[in-house]
Amino acid sequence: MNLHKIVYSVLLVGAVGALAYAAVAGQKGDLGWHDQRAFVGTSVRLPVPASGAAIVTGKHPAALTLDSTGESARLPQEARGAVLVRVTPKDEQAKPVELRVSVIDREYGLYAGIAGLVVFFALLFLAKSEEPGMKPLWMAISEKDGSLSLGRAQLLLWFVPAVVIFCALSVPLLEIPRIEGTLAVLFGLAGLTRVVGGAANPPIKDEKPVEPELGQLITGWDEGVDVTRVQYLAISVVGAIVLLAAFASDMRAPPIPEGFLALIGASQAAYLGSKAVSTAVTARAPQSQ
Repeated sequence: MNLHKIVYSVLLVGAVGALAYAAVAGQKGDLGWHDQRAFVGTSVRLPVPASGAAIVTGKHPAALTLDSTGESARLPQEARGAVLVRVTPKDEQAKPVELRVSVIDREYGLYAGIAGLVVFFALLFLAKSEEPGMKPLWMAISEKDGSLSLGRAQLLLWFVPAVVIFCALSVPLLEIPRIEGTLAVLFGLAGLTRVVGGAANPPIKDEKPVEPELGQLITGWDEGVDVTRVQYLAISVVGAIVLLAAFASDMRAPPIPEGFLALIGASQAAYLGSKAVSTAVTARAPQSQ
């Protein structure tokens, strides 16, 4: 085992340990006591539609802010540790309901998100490359001929925030997070583009592997800069950064605006259409000679 493998193995073990720490330390002795876990300043689901809710124990008793439906309430920034929330149902004849909430510092979610990302990349770099000397990251986003694939690269771009969000929410809260439908659609579009784009690749002309270069992500099959690739890559990079920033500010999986989904879909359609045309032209070229 070479030095690089040892380093990545140590990182992997350390990241798994950090995930365990985020899962246990964030509870601060409240493990098993609560009905729900929630990050500081985020919302909790109420057991019944409510007309009011308030923290009645702890150092900072306070009324909670209900949403428009009365089905969830936002915790105050001062709430920490184990708190008891008294919920007043909308039904005036119903009795108040108590909800035990374990309030967790947001830093544990960030620890878990970063640790999950380290686990992913450590496993990636520990993977054995089919081509001797090829960097593991290039291997993850390259085509069979060795050139970098935009479809694979954009799938990785969206997969990174997905890993961060999933680990940050699921590990400290010890539950599978609720994911917005629009976010699932976005990841589905990214995967579909990778599959369709791979099927549209032209046949490999030469069995000699190509040296991977970043410029290949925006280069068409005619060896020139493809504007549709530039557009698609730019939207994916900016979108992934904004998605992570929105999550870090509110510690919840943010909904994706339908307009952005339409923009992504249009960019993907232009990219796949350009690739299909280029592939068709490349396939006809030998026949015309």
